[in-house]
Amino acid sequence: MIVLGIIVSAVCLSYVSVVIYWLAGWYKTREHTYDGWAGKNTFSIIVAFYNEQAYIERCLESLVKVDYDKHKYEIIMVDDGSTDGSADIVQRIIQAYPQADITLLSREHAGKKPAVKAGVQAAKYELILTTDADCAVQPSWVKVYDSYYERYHKPMMFGSVLFFTQPRLFNYLQQLEIGSLMIAAAGCAGQGKVLMCSAANMCYTKNMYMSLQAHMEKSNKCASGDDVFLMHALAQQYGAEAAGYVRSRQSLVFTQARNTYKSFIRQRIRWAGKTPYYDNTYVKNMAVIVGAMSVLPVVLLLSACFQTVPFALAGMAFFVKFAVDMPVLSAWCRYIAQPSLMWWYPLAALCYPWYVISVLAGMCCKKKRMETDW
Repeated sequence: MIVLGIIVSAVCLSYVSVVIYWLAGWYKTREHTYDGWAGKNTFSIIVAFYNEQAYIERCLESLVKVDYDKHKYEIIMVDDGSTDGSADIVQRIIQAYPQADITLLSREHAGKKPAVKAGVQAAKYELILTTDADCAVQPSWVKVYDSYYERYHKPMMFGSVLFFTQPRLFNYLQQLEIGSLMIAAAGCAGQGKVLMCSAANMCYTKNMYMSLQAHMEKSNKCASGDDVFLMHALAQQYGAEAAGYVRSRQSLVFTQARNTYKSFIRQRIRWAGKTPYYDNTYVKNMAVIVGAMSVLPVVLLLSACFQTVPFALAGMAFFVKFAVDMPVLSAWCRYIAQPSLMWWYPLAALCYPWYVISVLAGMCCKKKRMETDW
C-alpha cells in the first residue's frame, strides 16, 4: 500500500506540475492584433480534402471572402480522390468567383499528408496557410498572420481552433475537451517549447517545409500528421523558438464538432495513434503523464470495488485532476467568451477518464497499417 501511495502521489504531482507549467505559459502569451497592418506578404492557402461535400462550400466561401488583397493570395484545393460531390462544389465556386485565384488539384486517394505536400509543391508563394475543409476562417485571418510574420518572422506560426456553437450537450463537452488541447499547445509555446498544433489554423514558409521533408521519413508511416510532425521536425532542426503561437481572437478558425461518439472516438484514436512515431522526448513524456493521470481515477475506483485499495485514494486522484483542470478550462472559456460552458465541466470531468480509456483501447485493437483515412 505504501508503494501504491508513492506511485499515485508521483503521478498526481507530475500532472499538477505539467498543468501549472502550461497555464503559466498561456498567460505569458499576449493577444496579437494587426494594428498598423500593411499587407506586404503574399500567401498560398492550401486545403486538402476528402469527401467533404457537406462543409467544403462553407470553407471555400470563407476563404474567398477574407479581407485581404485578392491579388496577394491564392487558394489551392487538393482533392485526395473524393468519391462524393466535393470536387464539383469546388468547380462551381471557382466559376462563381472568377476574381479569386482558386486552383483545384486532383489526385488518387493516398492520405492527407501527401495531399498537403502536393499543394505545397504547387504553391507559387513562399508563405503557406493551411486549414481544413470542414472549417471556416474569419475575414481577418490572413491579415493577422501577415502582421505576425512581419513582426516576428517565424518560419512556422499556428493559432487555435474552436468548434461551431451548437446547442447540444455533446458539442459542449467537445468544446471543453478541445479547449484543454489549445491551452496546452499555446502554453508550451509560451514556455518556448512545442507540443502540438492544428493544420486547421497554421502558417509556414515553403522553403522550411521542403527542407524538412528528409527529416520526417519516420512519420511517413502515418498518412496524417502533416501539422504535428512538421512542428517537431522544425523544433529538432531549428529550435522550438522557430514556431510561434498566434494568440488572436481575430484569427480563430471554426471547425465542425463530431456528431456521434463513434466518429469522435475514431478521430481521437487517429490523433493519438501518431504518438509512437514522435521523436520529441518531451512530447512523449507529456503524453505519458497526461494519459496516466486521466485513467488513474478509474483504475483506482475499479480496484476499490474489489477492496484492494481504499475508495478515498480514488476520490483523491479524481479531486486532484478536477481541481487542477478547472482553472485551465476556465481560462479558455473566458478567452472564447463562453464562460457558461463551465457549467458542464463537472460532467466533462466524469466522462473524460472513460473517453481516454476508449481511445487507448481503440489504439490497442487498431490494425497496424498505413492510414489513408481522414
